[in-house]
Amino acid sequence: MPRTLIGTTLSNARSIFSSRIGSQTTVLTVLIGCWEVIGRSVQSPLLPPLTAILTAWLDLIFTKAFQRDLGISLFTMAMGFFAALVSGILLGVIMARYRTVEKLLDPYMNALMSSPISALVPIIMLVFGSQFTARVVIVFLFSFFAICINTVTGVKNADRALVEMVRSFGANDRQVTTIVALPGALPMILQGVRLSIARAVGGVLIAELMMALSGLGYQLSTYGAAFLIDYVYAIVGTITLIAYLLTEAVRLVERQLTYGRGT
Repeated sequence: MPRTLIGTTLSNARSIFSSRIGSQTTVLTVLIGCWEVIGRSVQSPLLPPLTAILTAWLDLIFTKAFQRDLGISLFTMAMGFFAALVSGILLGVIMARYRTVEKLLDPYMNALMSSPISALVPIIMLVFGSQFTARVVIVFLFSFFAICINTVTGVKNADRALVEMVRSFGANDRQVTTIVALPGALPMILQGVRLSIARAVGGVLIAELMMALSGLGYQLSTYGAAFLIDYVYAIVGTITLIAYLLTEAVRLVERQLTYGRGT
């Protein structure tokens, strides 16, 4: 009986730790423990222990300046990302449905997708100034191309049998796109959205570091100049948490969509 109980317990524990959440929690716990031990052992200002970073974070989140700058960063990112989402899907559908447009724009899309957008920041500052519009444009550029290219791929790979069936009932190109192509492309579009969210977070941070007097990037620059490294890590952790939560939300939508299609 004890052996059976022990065997059952070990089996349950193994199934928990083999799961995705269990594995991630285990890795995270090990990393936190190692960081805390190394930070206390080395005692370097460049690697403070996590308890000091957590204390700095708790001190930050209740200040009005941090709350204001967090709101500014989130609003800037939301505006740029929403513009990229709408225009990226729209242009992606047009490129997928019209071969001439795709041939004309595809080389430039791929070139801009692979180019360092941060190198264009000085030009954007010259054109739009160093105000809110310029930051939104930078976030837009960081986010747009992954959404557009994934939309093109998803729409072009629409189920041919469904397309022919809908056409046999007299559907025109617009109806084929809205009834078959776009719903079939949703998983691919959501993958592009998930990639673009992380790029949008990086975009707003770069924009604020280089041109803004507000936002999380400004906070990061200010604390870095004062050599308050624990506060710098706290802000970086906040940015990482925001990106993680947003990408996980999109991943959840992907899973629900895949489950719905599977059933």
